Amino acid sequence: IERLAPAVTALREEADAPAPARKSGPAAVADDPRARLAAINPEIFNTARLEETFGAVDDEALAFIGGFLGRAAELIEETMKAFEAGSAVDARHAAHALKGSALAVGADRLGRIAGEIQDLIDAGDLDTAPIFAEALTPTLDELAAALAPVLPADASAS
Repeated sequence: IERLAPAVTALREEADAPAPARKSGPAAVADDPRARLAAINPEIFNTARLEETFGAVDDEALAFIGGFLGRAAELIEETMKAFEAGSAVDARHAAHALKGSALAVGADRLGRIAGEIQDLIDAGDLDTAPIFAEALTPTLDELAAALAPVLPADASAS
């Protein structure tokens, strides 16, 4: 991947330190879902986007994120199957849907990778686009792991 698509590597690199929590001390972070969200690396999950979309980080927003994780997994599967079938149109459609929904809820890294896939397909680079698509599942897994401590048990992706 690094040889063929260095941008994937750059998009997947972790920041050196997570964003600071809004409240101080480990107990405050453990007790407050908003503080736990704020402690997530904003490259992985941008809490401000979730607040822009929902107006607040509340139980409804967190449940929505859980549903998003499930839908994102479906869109990634659709993208991969479309590439395997040789359908650039279907791969672009799934990548476009993933990009829009991911960016709307704050899953910025996932959304940027999906956007790169869409752009590569639009540019006719059907050799590199599937390479970028290989980064989608690990990026979704990274997002799900980061969000797991704040999501309701019944809201996580299956």
